[in-house]
Amino acid sequence: MAVALVTTIVLGACTSGSGSVATTTTAPITTTVPATTTTTEVPMEVGRQLFVYTPEAGHCLDLRSVETGARNRIDANATRRNDDQVVLLLDCTQPHQYEVAGVAEVPFPPAEWPGQAALEDQAKRLCPPVFDQWVGTAYERSELDIGWILPTVEEWGPGRQSVACLVYDSAAGLLTGTTQGAAR
Repeated sequence: MAVALVTTIVLGACTSGSGSVATTTTAPITTTVPATTTTTEVPMEVGRQLFVYTPEAGHCLDLRSVETGARNRIDANATRRNDDQVVLLLDCTQPHQYEVAGVAEVPFPPAEWPGQAALEDQAKRLCPPVFDQWVGTAYERSELDIGWILPTVEEWGPGRQSVACLVYDSAAGLLTGTTQGAAR
């Protein structure tokens, strides 16, 4: 959208005995307002799409639809639920849904997958201390939330017996920058 403003500039001249006269000049001034968008959806091409994801502390990510590229609804459990979902690894300076605060080993024998409910119980027990250390404030006093990525039954056998502890902001929806040491 362009906005044109017309400003009158008055140039004054001192009148000396020579008969000089003050003059008035009118000139248009044009200001261009940059186009804005109402979305903070980072294009899929900006990040790295991962169908198999090994979480690491400091990773910033979205959970996206493969088909549309749209962000999935933010939820404490950010585990991929179907083949239409992909982890989009992003630079933390980009708006993102989650940041990995750390990875906690689950105290179950590796032989048999313990099931989603047992893993969620472990995430709820193991992630608050990881959150506290990462963010720099106790979860109970923080404005941020705890989430997790659980190993799937397919990932459990090959050796991933850990949960990724996540930080997210359910009130704002997205994070920009790291939450490490944010103390909020």
